[in-house]
Amino acid sequence: MFTSPQKIMAIYQLTFCYPYLKEYAVTIRHIRDEVEALSGSDWRIVTSGEHVCAIVFETNVGPEQLVSTLGNYGSDSFQFLLTEVAVAVAGYLPPDVWEWVDSRFPRTLKLL
Repeated sequence: MFTSPQKIMAIYQLTFCYPYLKEYAVTIRHIRDEVEALSGSDWRIVTSGEHVCAIVFETNVGPEQLVSTLGNYGSDSFQFLLTEVAVAVAGYLPPDVWEWVDSRFPRTLKLL
C-alpha cells in the first residue's frame, strides 16, 4: 500500500530586540498573535524580557508568507531575526520548552 509522504513542518525561531518592553508590548502581542495564527498551538516562548523576546514555532507555511506576515514589524528600534532551525544540538531552556523543541527532531538531544 502506498501512502503519500507527510509534509514535514519547518521549525523557526523568531528573536526580536527592542529598547523597552513597555514601549513595544502591543507590537509583541500582535506578533505573538501572528505566530499563533501561522502555527496553531505549535509554538513556545523561549525567553521574554525587557529588551529581548524569542519564540520558536512549527509551521508548514512557506518562507514567502512568513516574510509577508512578519516582515512589516521591523524597524530601526524594533529589530528581529527569523531563522529556520535545522537541528538543535544542545540547549539550556525551561524543561517544557526543551521538550517541545526536542520532540520536533528525529534524534534524541540532550538538555544541558
